[in-house]
Amino acid sequence: MTDLEILTGVTFSYDPKDMTCRYPTAAVKIKSDELLNQGFTPVAMSWKNGVKVIHYCDPGTTLPYPADVLGVYKHAEKMREAEIAALARLETQIDTKATVEDSITILWTEPHKLAAKQFIKTSRRSPIQVKPYDAGSLFTAYEPIKIHDIHQLSTVVTFLETQQRGFVIRGAPVSSQIVSKLVARKGSGEGAKFKGNFKTPELGRHYIEIDVDKFALPRRLKLTQATVHEVIDHVVHALPSEFHEASYHWQLSSSAGVFDKTKVSMHLWFWLNQPVPDKELKRWAHYVNTKVGATIVDPTLFQHVQAHYTAAPIFEGMSDPFPIRSGLVQKQHDSVSLVLPQTPIRTLSAKASGAKPSTGSSGAGFEFFLSQIGDHPGGRGFHVPTRDAAASYVGSHGTEGTDPELLFSILRDRILSADASHHSDADIEQRASREHIEPIIRSAIEKFGSAASERRKSRRIEGLAPHYQQAKTEPVDIQQAMSNFLDEYKW
Repeated sequence: MTDLEILTGVTFSYDPKDMTCRYPTAAVKIKSDELLNQGFTPVAMSWKNGVKVIHYCDPGTTLPYPADVLGVYKHAEKMREAEIAALARLETQIDTKATVEDSITILWTEPHKLAAKQFIKTSRRSPIQVKPYDAGSLFTAYEPIKIHDIHQLSTVVTFLETQQRGFVIRGAPVSSQIVSKLVARKGSGEGAKFKGNFKTPELGRHYIEIDVDKFALPRRLKLTQATVHEVIDHVVHALPSEFHEASYHWQLSSSAGVFDKTKVSMHLWFWLNQPVPDKELKRWAHYVNTKVGATIVDPTLFQHVQAHYTAAPIFEGMSDPFPIRSGLVQKQHDSVSLVLPQTPIRTLSAKASGAKPSTGSSGAGFEFFLSQIGDHPGGRGFHVPTRDAAASYVGSHGTEGTDPELLFSILRDRILSADASHHSDADIEQRASREHIEPIIRSAIEKFGSAASERRKSRRIEGLAPHYQQAKTEPVDIQQAMSNFLDEYKW
């Protein structure tokens, strides 16, 4: 754009709703507050190509100088050009001669948003403040990057760990017309019923991310820098056997080790020897979780536009408990021959007659209600299924086991990615806001949290430790012990 086009194409707004943004650091937020206290006037400037910035006008003025308009626009454009250049450098590391080919879609937030979680301590004795993901609702997608194996997948994910505004989705742009444009992260339905901007290929993807959330570790094992590889190996061996000797890229989640070292949250990326559709992956995830008896594979990742967050967390006033948060583990095989269940897995169905907490497994009811969020066929809009999903989650986890920030992020993500053909963008932004979701979560905790916690307590026998707290015993050791017992027993 020429200077004249920049100056004549700008739109100014003083609406507080247009002033919301994610500050990259606490220092930037402090500087912003200082400018406001000194009488500077904030104004949101936007252009039709998607560039949006917030500028502070001098005290006593409400419009920026033309030079400032040009300066901030060109700075935002430089940031975009830097992203394109970084992606170009990344593609030079990818071997284009490989026979197997897939691609990975990266979405980039607006300049004033972040796709990274923040942890802040204002003093040594102050509690840790957590600022969850707030990536916004509009994103830029460039051409998907072609990848061919686990090594190239690891290269891309490692690169994204340093990019606080980028993350992955499984869907690809449905049209070249939306490439490099600021668009909504929407994609729902399959086949002729699909609606949105991003769609997973019909055959699926070769890669899979397994999102492990708060997986309980054995009593002998704690998540520390010294044990991180032992912990990762423990989680991998909780997966089906076809994963045990396959190479993978691991990445600790943002909150890993910050609060509870007895549980681990992480992302495990594998390369499959053939693409698998999202629908089959969801069925497989339910099968694995049922077999393990815990939610070790999050099925909600396997859809067109679910965010796969990859950026390393931001720590302010405290050190990162894990300076090394990711890596590639090479094993005997570089791909996984995924074993899919032969018959459909029976999942919990729910009656849509008001919010009722799930008393079954911690994933089935919640996932069912999440799937109902949106205007797609079978969807129930937004407020009611969001309320029901929150009630189901709290009803399964209890007050102590409910992480309000995690639940907020999941619900917000689902709302923003759902089919919204019967709702305006402004309505969806409001329904995905903290002002709308947090009261729903608080209400669910008040109504169902205590009852779920009491149910859990009532199942415990006083003086008897749960069997799962015992050290892990390998099957071969169990069989040997049984053989020894039978040999010594006198018939």
